[in-house]
Amino acid sequence: MPDRHDRGGVTIRELFHSALRMRPDRIVIGECRGGEALDLIQAMTSGHGGSMSTLHANSAADSLHRLETMALMSGIEIPLTALRAQVASAIDVVVQLSRLNDGRRVLMEVSEVGPLSTDFRYGVTKIYEYSGDLKSTRWTGNRSAFGDEVRQKGYAPLVDLTREVFAVEAS
Repeated sequence: MPDRHDRGGVTIRELFHSALRMRPDRIVIGECRGGEALDLIQAMTSGHGGSMSTLHANSAADSLHRLETMALMSGIEIPLTALRAQVASAIDVVVQLSRLNDGRRVLMEVSEVGPLSTDFRYGVTKIYEYSGDLKSTRWTGNRSAFGDEVRQKGYAPLVDLTREVFAVEAS
């Protein structure tokens, strides 16, 4: 944030570029709000997998559209089909939290992002979803390709534990 004389301001994009020069294994951006979204997408598709950020959206599917809108705010002209292909390639999982009317925050859904369809629409599969009547997040019965990949790398106990944890009542 610049001082009162408009000196010394540093943008998230500038900080992000500086962080990339340090060759990090993971990148975490607290909240994407603008053009830094394109930088994050490009970093995630070029060897910085496992990186993450937050953004505000109403659903997992909406978050992908919001991410592409913010990427378009970067000032770099990129065709929408190319941008969508990068987003779908960069994002494996979207975790959506919401605040209920009583003030509690709950896990609303965990969705997996698959490849684009032939008409360039995002392939989003809900793996877990909030069940308001049961007041818990439950497995939808959909198998996760991402989970299978994690299992193949030897993390089967983590995948199985996750399924059990989400099956319990949310608090």
